[in-house]
Parts: sequence; structure tokens; C-alpha cells
Amino acid sequence: MGKGKDKKQSKPRNALKSSLFQTSKATFVIPLL
Repeated sequence: MGKGKDKKQSKPRNALKSSLFQTSKATFVIPLL
């Protein structure tokens, strides 16, 4: 768990990228519904 936290802290861009990916994914899926 410690390593995971260190990775998140050392790579804030990665979290931002994943959240951005989730938002774009939702925007892509919602119209299909």
C-alpha cells in the first residue's frame, strides 16, 4: 500500500490523466445510452 501511495504522490499527472480518461469515457458512453 505504501508503494501505491508513493506512486500516486510522485505522479500526480497520472491521476489527473486517469480522471480525465474517465470523464472522456463517460462523455463517450452517455450518448450511446
